[in-house]
Amino acid sequence: MVFGGHPSITPLIHRAAAVVGRGADAITLYQSVDFRDEIPAEVLDTEAFPDVRWVGKPGMGIAENLTTLRKAMAKNSDAAILIGGRTTTNLTPVPGLQEEFRRFLDCHPNGPVYLLGLMGGEARRLAEQVERGELTEPNGLDRTTRHEVHFGHNLDFIGPVIAADMASQLNGGHTTLLVAPS
Repeated sequence: MVFGGHPSITPLIHRAAAVVGRGADAITLYQSVDFRDEIPAEVLDTEAFPDVRWVGKPGMGIAENLTTLRKAMAKNSDAAILIGGRTTTNLTPVPGLQEEFRRFLDCHPNGPVYLLGLMGGEARRLAEQVERGELTEPNGLDRTTRHEVHFGHNLDFIGPVIAADMASQLNGGHTTLLVAPS
């Protein structure tokens, strides 16, 4: 799993790593150099996060460093699950999750990518655009199932549906997953 560190998500991923087990190749955590002095304590747990990649250059600017981080995450993943995400007061010209969506598709035009709107935010806005036919979300889900993934709240349904579709789309091989709540 690949994800970009943020104080709101890093502790959640850390707890999940403790529940499902920790492995040397299980999680790659990308961190912007701009936040080196503000990281959550969990980032320093090398058992949960054995692969922390500091991205960007000091003094380059936060927007540029976050774009560099998002490009690296997209390049090093095979599928993306996007949930939540700020819609206002962004550090970059477009909402971070929207940029992550677009960067992922730049690297993987055929996906698979999954937008979960259950927490609202930019992921829900993007899911609404897909539903209206304004945006493409490449994956193997049929329209009814995609709608449930976009707007449903039953994770016992959504999780296995996404897992099965990813396995189908990626031919059941080893998958590096970009999880992006921004």
